[in-house]
This record gives sequence, structure tokens and C-alpha cells, in this order.
Amino acid sequence: MHCDALKHVALYCTGCRTFTGTDVTQYKLGLIPEETQGEYVISGWLECSRCGKRYRISDGVPYLIENFSKEDRFIRQYLDAHYSTLNNGYWQEMNRSTVNGLALDVGCSVGRYTFDCARKGFAVGIDVNIEYLKLAAGFQRTGRIKYNRKTRALACEEIESDFKPQRNVLFLLADIQNPPFKMETFDFVGALNLLDSVNLPLTALGQMDAVLKSKGRLFLSTPYVWDADISAEWMEKEDIDSHLFVKLLLTGKLMQECGFNFDISLAKTGIPWLLRQQDTQYFTYWVDVIASEKV
Repeated sequence: MHCDALKHVALYCTGCRTFTGTDVTQYKLGLIPEETQGEYVISGWLECSRCGKRYRISDGVPYLIENFSKEDRFIRQYLDAHYSTLNNGYWQEMNRSTVNGLALDVGCSVGRYTFDCARKGFAVGIDVNIEYLKLAAGFQRTGRIKYNRKTRALACEEIESDFKPQRNVLFLLADIQNPPFKMETFDFVGALNLLDSVNLPLTALGQMDAVLKSKGRLFLSTPYVWDADISAEWMEKEDIDSHLFVKLLLTGKLMQECGFNFDISLAKTGIPWLLRQQDTQYFTYWVDVIASEKV
């Protein structure tokens, strides 16, 4: 993490919030650096100003959750999908909806979209997979993209290129279902290929709404490839597909008890997102996008 990151976005302890009626009091985390590398903190702690709990920083990434994934079997494909020219059209579509200000990229994976958001302000990327985050934070520090791409059964090609990293990016091991931010913090919240990958998608959406400022923009991109083992809440009915379900949900026309109140500015279907297994094998996901403004 960059030494100045907390000057741009405050982080709060997720373990000792206090509630008085409808008011929530949260307590800031302070930075205690140990090892630094130039402008970046490699290791150290974030300490709660109230309860004293410490959250470790390792490989430049603050750990704000204790249960996280170390899954790495898809890393090569995700790096290729994010940093090669494979999905240029997809990234152009995604970047049309970003706005100036403070941005949150939920489920940031290996960081491409977080870096794109940072062109218009400070950007925070969160994910529950530490292996992805360590790579993204490393790209930011070194200014180099480096990975192996599988070309055929036993052969790989080493990909290495210069990268102009944004200093105004912070990557966090954190869960949107218990975010370390104050309410109404962000001007923009984006979540790419996330809603069908979390256990409680309605809870995730509710927390995105909570940390988004009034008049802020919410941007969702999802292929809705539901897996019963992953998603305990299904945003789909027999007579309503997922894309329409989310639009009706956000505009308050469905499940009004959730309290969503957004104006939809863009709803588009069928945007291709490719994952390349090797040169002779690709998977294509057809993604639906929704851009909306919080009323």
C-alpha cells in the first residue's frame, strides 16, 4: 500500500462498531509501518483507535478479514483476461461508466479495473482472494506486468511488459459484506463479475448502496452464471430473469423492503468476456451491465 493511501480514504475497524438507534459509530484504523520500499508499505499493521485490534499488512496488502481464499488455479487466465488485448472491447465498455472522485472496485481480482478507475480519482480495490491482491499490489510497486500464459498443453509463453502504475490506488483483503468503510464514502462503486460469485448477493448489494454517496454511481457487470453451491440468495424468479430482477430491485419496483432507490442510466446485455485456457481453447461469457445513480 502507498504510504499516503489513508490520506485519501479512511479505513475503519470492522469488529467494534457501536449502534445508537439508527446511528452507527465507527473507529478509524491508524497505520503502523514496519518494512517500507520507497513510497510503499510492505509490512506493518493497521490499528483500531478504540479496541486496539491490529490488522496485519503483508506483501503490501492490508488483511482486514481472517477467512480468505488462496485459490490460484485461475490466476494465469485472469491475468491474461485483464492485461492482454483479449478483452479490449469489454474494458472499453466498462470504462465508459466510471466517474471522477473516490471509487471502489468490489471483487477487484488482479486489479485491472481498479487501475482504470484511478484515472479519474483515488481507487480502492477489494477482494477475498489474497493471491490476486498480492499480484495487483506488486504491479503497482514495480511498474511491471509479468506472468506465464499457457499456449498449448505443456507450453507457456512468458508475458512481461512495462506498466505505468497509479499511485492513487489501494488494494485491500476485505469483504463487501462487512466493509471497512464509513457509509456514503464513495462517488463510484463498481462490481464486475461479482454478484453471481458471493454467498449473499442481496447483502453485497445492500452494502454497496450503503457506502455509496447520494448521487453516486453504481455499476454492475455480471454474466449471472449462478452456482447453487456459491449463491444462497438467487436474484431470479421463474418469470423474471436475473438482469430484469436486478433492474427492478434497484429501482424499488421489486422487494421494496430492501430500500434501494436508483435511477437506471444504462442497461445493456450480451457483452463478451473471454477467458483463454490456451491458444486452442476459449470460454466466452455474455455479460449484462447496469449503470445507475443513487437517488
